Amino acid sequence: MRPTRAAARQAASKLKLDASGASDTDRSAASPPSSPQLSPSSASSSETSPPPPPSKRHKPNPKKPFPTSQQSSLPLSRPHPPSYHTPLLLTSQATRQSLQKWFTKAHDTRAMPWRKPFLPASSTSSALKSQRAYEVYISEIMLQQTRVATVIAYYNAWMARWPSLSLLASATEEDVLSAWRGLGYYSRARRILQAAKLVEDRMGGEFPSTVEELMKIPGVGRYTAGAIAAIVYGRPEAMVDGNVLRVLSRQVGLMGDVKDKNVGGMLWEVAGDLVKVVAADGEDEISERPGLWGQALMELGSTVCTPTPKCGMCPVTETCQAYQEGYALAMGTGETEVGDIEDLCRICEEVEEIGGDEEDGPVKGKRKGKKTMSSFFENGTDGEGKLEIIVNYARKFPLRKPKKQVREEETVVCAIRRVADGKFLIHRRPDKGLLASLWEFPSHILPVSNGSAAKARKTVAVESVDGLVASTQNSGKRKRAETSTARYLGELGSVPWLFSHLKLTMHVHLFEVDEGSRIPEGPRSRWASPEEIDKESMGTGMRKCWTLVKEQE
Repeated sequence: MRPTRAAARQAASKLKLDASGASDTDRSAASPPSSPQLSPSSASSSETSPPPPPSKRHKPNPKKPFPTSQQSSLPLSRPHPPSYHTPLLLTSQATRQSLQKWFTKAHDTRAMPWRKPFLPASSTSSALKSQRAYEVYISEIMLQQTRVATVIAYYNAWMARWPSLSLLASATEEDVLSAWRGLGYYSRARRILQAAKLVEDRMGGEFPSTVEELMKIPGVGRYTAGAIAAIVYGRPEAMVDGNVLRVLSRQVGLMGDVKDKNVGGMLWEVAGDLVKVVAADGEDEISERPGLWGQALMELGSTVCTPTPKCGMCPVTETCQAYQEGYALAMGTGETEVGDIEDLCRICEEVEEIGGDEEDGPVKGKRKGKKTMSSFFENGTDGEGKLEIIVNYARKFPLRKPKKQVREEETVVCAIRRVADGKFLIHRRPDKGLLASLWEFPSHILPVSNGSAAKARKTVAVESVDGLVASTQNSGKRKRAETSTARYLGELGSVPWLFSHLKLTMHVHLFEVDEGSRIPEGPRSRWASPEEIDKESMGTGMRKCWTLVKEQE
């Protein structure tokens, strides 16, 4: 009889067992079931191919106090020892090689300009190595929070303009921000320029080769330092981004939030152990293997082991705990009695408690309501249905915490045009904070109490411009301030823009001022022609506001 969740929890809390039955040797001794090994070109057929039939070695072994992934058993509440999360890839060189062969094909299919052959240290000068490090560094910074397809054009344009670190170090911030326009997160561009100057002035003009030294460079964190050290210098260093965290979470069956310090730390340790084993697979630990391995994991997470995984295309299902557990569910062998466990894993959360919304429903035919383990069996028993069960189970890894509610804000954007020469007033934002140092039209945040009524927006816009524009008239030795000569021409439209922490709606208003209006200019405020604004460094959202203004010209 199938145990209830309450009974499983009670049993788990009373378990006191000898964990010797869950040794690493036991966990890597047998070959687990794998999905069909298919190339990306056959993706359409792979996703409907049934999982392989179970064999005796995939059935629960009553002699073992804890079911390993190879035995395809899963207690209802997943009680397991910490050793369960030891990566099977550590002892499966064949599967590691399978991933590397897969990446070789993917590398050719999805070409990227920053992917180049490894330069052996024995036949390469330090200057050439540093040049390669510069190329990898630029690509990695651009790829943060930005899709590959978008980055390629920017990367090529950047390298055409600043092909070397020394040329970039002599560039101005205005030039760098202008080249970065459209990529967003402009602080990245400033850090790149700071990094170029630091490497040029304090590091002899060459990138260092160790993670410790690389992390002294502005904008270079643990991931970027590991990527440069592994890809360029062949060092066995981990390179862990969001894609790799997802891959490794599924590989070791870790049901936790990757942003949690303990969970993230464990996955970084797993990545470090794996890259050292990969480096030791050959004669020389300093080689192309660490870099190719790290890129293979990232490529796998980017194209196959995505939030909704394509398990039928994956080359490493044999070592994937999430796949094995899903396979056990699909075959109906996933809920078995568990023996005593002395040391339970305290990091993982229960799988059946994850979800409950439509996002966690099946890939096909989403159903409302909370999903439990038993609901996976409602998808059918054919091959396609079983693979769907596996996919729907694996996609629950890693744990996804509810996103924090994004703050909403509305602003009025005032485009003030000077009649005499057609120029517009622009302001420069503060040097720190959101969109630091970028140019924009004068803007004013709408009070929450005003809501988004058109009349309220007009009132705020007019009052804001009145505070900027005033005509002056000489009267003997005195100057008398008069009513603003700004003319309100109307609201042109609204531009919604989403930041990671803010949902901003910009309402664009157009004004005209006469020649007699006096608006002080300075380092952070000036009149600019439409041609100058087109070339100016602006945020993408403000650039869309400018498009609305130009449409009225």
